[in-house]
Amino acid sequence: MTRVLLFTLCIAILFNNVFSLTAKDISECPPIPHHSPPISVHDLRADDIRVIAALGDSVTAGLVAKNVNTTYLTNEQFVEYRGLSWLMGGDKGAASLANYFKNFQPDLYGSSIGDKPARLCEETFFCLDSRHDPSVDFLNAAQSGATSNELPEQVDYLTEQIGLHTEHATSWKLINIFIGFNDASVSCLPGKSVEQYKANVKNSLIQLFERVDYALVNIIGIMQYNDLIHITDKVPGYKKRFQGNTTDLLNFECYCCRHPDGGIKFIGEKVKEYNRVLSEVAEELSGSVFNDIMGPLEGKVRKNVSVVYQPMNPIIATVPPHSLSNVDGYHPNTVGYTYLSKALWNQLYLPKDKKARIDVFNASRPVFCPTEHDRLKTYQRIL
Repeated sequence: MTRVLLFTLCIAILFNNVFSLTAKDISECPPIPHHSPPISVHDLRADDIRVIAALGDSVTAGLVAKNVNTTYLTNEQFVEYRGLSWLMGGDKGAASLANYFKNFQPDLYGSSIGDKPARLCEETFFCLDSRHDPSVDFLNAAQSGATSNELPEQVDYLTEQIGLHTEHATSWKLINIFIGFNDASVSCLPGKSVEQYKANVKNSLIQLFERVDYALVNIIGIMQYNDLIHITDKVPGYKKRFQGNTTDLLNFECYCCRHPDGGIKFIGEKVKEYNRVLSEVAEELSGSVFNDIMGPLEGKVRKNVSVVYQPMNPIIATVPPHSLSNVDGYHPNTVGYTYLSKALWNQLYLPKDKKARIDVFNASRPVFCPTEHDRLKTYQRIL
């Protein structure tokens, strides 16, 4: 515990040294003065982003983000609170990356609004086929239960709305991708490999860039959820159960956690490997390397697309049980989303060598207030 406290102090000192202007809430940040349009994807400010979108799974879909106050669970309580999603939530007051950008760009398009029931199927609990409701989802293509295998369908959904020949073709976009929990949960099964996971993510992003321009893709690392799933066990009665039903959601949400060929340690190693290859994908698809892979767009060198990787790894000992949903004890709730959104927002402005590889959970941490001189950090200098 002493080491955790010392580390917390070091993080606080580092934060204050790196970020000179902060606020308790993004609404307290001063507006950014008007400036000339960005000259490339490496010159983007918060107010330049006019479109926000996401690819992912239930964590981005906002599944069970609100705790329940009933004694027992019902199927009706499995709700996707998309308007509260830490990446895409557009509901008023939601702690989300989308709302942070909207504070500087009121015309931001793409945020999710409201909620909808999660689709449940008997054999897999969460239905694994994709269905979108544009009136709620908007540009949040994430689907509960999705693995990296389902990314091409999500790319199709997004590019129909923000592709090269749409009204948003030349608007600057931030496209977030957060996927891998469900891949890891079945990674002990035959044919599931880290190499295949990497290929799925990389090929889907290449497919995305074949159809979208003026975009910064934000690849977000996966938390060590193999340790997160047991945090709420420390608080008896916190995690709700079905009345008269022995269904254990962990058997569906992390199949390999209890499989003879898997286990908690096995899942943890997979998460580390997934984060390694996600970082590699960002390197391989950023800047001039991307141009070598894709070639020019309509005869012009592409200065308008890039990819960055954001590590997201809170120290498990600092994560409080009440930051996880009491519906399943696994998904983040709005407390968890507040931490995740703030941590990610602050990461966006840090160069690669300054991003936090491990982090202290703190939902009350201040947020960085960008000035007219601050840019969203890519792997290149402004061209």
